[in-house]
Amino acid sequence: MLWFIRTNYLLSLLVILLCSNTFAQQPNIQSSLHPPRLPESPIFVQPSQSILWKISKDGESHSSYIYAIPPKVPRDFFFVPDGLPNLIQNSDKLIMEVNPNEVSLDYLHRGDVPMDSTLDVILPRKKYQEIESFIEDRLSDKSAEKLKNRYSPKDLSRQMLSDYCLGYQENNKPVDYEDFIYRVADKPLKTLNTGWTRAAWQENFSIKEQTHDLIRSYENRDSLCSVYKEYLMAYRRQDLDALWLLAKEIPEFGGNHNQLIEVRNREWLESLSWQLQFEDYFIVVNAVQLPGEFGLLHLLRKAGYEVTPIEKNIPKYKHDPERYAFPKLQNKN
Repeated sequence: MLWFIRTNYLLSLLVILLCSNTFAQQPNIQSSLHPPRLPESPIFVQPSQSILWKISKDGESHSSYIYAIPPKVPRDFFFVPDGLPNLIQNSDKLIMEVNPNEVSLDYLHRGDVPMDSTLDVILPRKKYQEIESFIEDRLSDKSAEKLKNRYSPKDLSRQMLSDYCLGYQENNKPVDYEDFIYRVADKPLKTLNTGWTRAAWQENFSIKEQTHDLIRSYENRDSLCSVYKEYLMAYRRQDLDALWLLAKEIPEFGGNHNQLIEVRNREWLESLSWQLQFEDYFIVVNAVQLPGEFGLLHLLRKAGYEVTPIEKNIPKYKHDPERYAFPKLQNKN
């Protein structure tokens, strides 16, 4: 009997030790694209027909707002919805994915290419010279820098299409919405810092695959710019569902873009669900992150939040981003 008890005790101790060792090992979240899971309720995906939404939850005294933005737009397209200044000024803090003042660090998108896999090595010499000449003659210095400094082909493709489709000119630069909001809001900033998700996603594509997509984007740039113009018109109509469908036509997203959106949004939700309990935030994210089954709006609802659109109210006039300033309002506190 004593032998039996001792044997069971040792087996139990062994199981505990093995389990303890397993749980003691911290997973490397950057090694895969498996998103965290919060408690969810089964609900249908609802239409996303606004660029501005209120987030609230029963039992919590704080409410926040989420604002969908395109990354950059032509200067003659830029606008700010009526009522936006009040919402920002009455929030405690601003939340963005990154600090616009630190974007030059490129820790979010860069993805260095091995020395033996740079574009001048992979591409036929004639094709490389053709792309190099196109970039130097028509695009920004940033595109030229990314061509020559071992940035990933996907990153270069994204920059190249942005410059070309937005009609880059040195004296008429596109408007960066993140930079604009950060500058005029004058609020304490919190960042979501989930850049590892894009890095992990980008690693799913070999350098040769990325290079193939870069060439395809270059050769089909005019048709892709037509898609981007439709994308901007969908944004102005505040039709995020149409915007999402159009965004998927751009080669830079690749075949598993849904996975990138889901992982990034679940990481954001994990962070936001804790912070939203304590303060009122104004959250600024890329418009493609909000709609759809894996969009932030749907995930917030599944996590128990009430997400309601702010009435569409687009001004009939466009704003000058250099002269625009929020009214001087008293903070709620």
